Amino acid sequence: MTLQLDWRGDDILAALPGPFRETNEIYQRRAQQAITENRWQWPVQPSPRDIVDQGGLRDSYRGFPVPPFSYDHAWGGGDVAYALAVHEGARLQEGNQPARPWAITALDEFDFAGTFARLVRARLR
Repeated sequence: MTLQLDWRGDDILAALPGPFRETNEIYQRRAQQAITENRWQWPVQPSPRDIVDQGGLRDSYRGFPVPPFSYDHAWGGGDVAYALAVHEGARLQEGNQPARPWAITALDEFDFAGTFARLVRARLR
């Protein structure tokens, strides 16, 4: 019995950047949803604020693909310098602001590897 394997390594590597970018874009949408979800607790109820308020934090997202296999996700900057304090929590003069780690929570709940694998398989078919 003779087995011949035609390894298409170049084809496989060429197929990976697109699904990697798409997987990161799906993650970004999940993180944006996490910002607006009613899951973030305040120390005093009812909450005096809505996490979205006027949408500045949610709208401050910037994604930076760094080909071929890196992708930077960022919130904040400009008028939204408070993004880190919202994500990590802060001790303010008015009292403590609890952490609302939408980016980490979304990543923990997102099957990044599985999504990437499904997209790669679809691309290689």
